[in-house]
Amino acid sequence: MPRCGIWVIKVPDVEKSRSEFLTVCINPSGRGRVAVKGNNMISVLCLTFVVLFLVPGMSYPFAQKDLDKLKASGECTWCDLQNADLAGTQLSGAKLSNTTLSGANLSRAILSGADLTSARLSRANLSGANLSSAYLHGANLRDANLSKANLSGANLSGANLSYATLSGADLSGADLSGALWTDGTKCAEGSTGECKKESRPGSGSGPGPFPF
Repeated sequence: MPRCGIWVIKVPDVEKSRSEFLTVCINPSGRGRVAVKGNNMISVLCLTFVVLFLVPGMSYPFAQKDLDKLKASGECTWCDLQNADLAGTQLSGAKLSNTTLSGANLSRAILSGADLTSARLSRANLSGANLSSAYLHGANLRDANLSKANLSGANLSGANLSYATLSGADLSGADLSGALWTDGTKCAEGSTGECKKESRPGSGSGPGPFPF
C-alpha cells in the first residue's frame, strides 16, 4: 500500500502569510504513480524534493561535462559518470581514480591499464570488458557484472566484489589480496588468480594456541 505524508509549508504573501498543504503518496516499491495534492508552484517544488530524495530505486544522470572531459582527455578523476553509457569505449590507460561509475554501462569497454583506484562501480555492467593490468585497488564493484571480463594481471587488492558476477571472467595473475569476495568473505594476503579465503583463528585442524 502507498504511504502518504502531509507537508506544511509556509509561504510569504504580500497581504498575509498562509500555509500551503501538500499531500504526497509514494509507492514503497518505486512503481506506479506518485499522487500529489496541493497548490500552485509549491506542489511542483515539493514534488521535486520528494522524487530526488524519497523515491527508492531512482537512477540519477551523470554530469555531461565530466563525460566530455573523459572523452577529450582520457582522464577524469573524482568525476560523476554514474549510469553513463560507455559500452565499447576505448579507455585504455584512462585515469578514473575516485570516479563514480555506479550503474554505468561499460560492457566490452577497453580499460586495459586504466587507473580505477577507489572508483565506485557498484551495479556497473562490465561484461566482456578488457580490464587487463587495470588498477582497481579499493574499488567498489559490489553487484557489478564482470562476466567474461578480462581481469588478467589486474590489481584488485582491497576491492569490494561482494555479489559481483564473475562467471567466465579471466582472473589469471590478478592480485586479490584483502579483496572482499562475491560471498562476502575476505581474500587472504597473497591471493593471486584466485581468492584464498582468509583463515580464522581456531579454524585449522592443528592445535590451537594452548595445546595443553
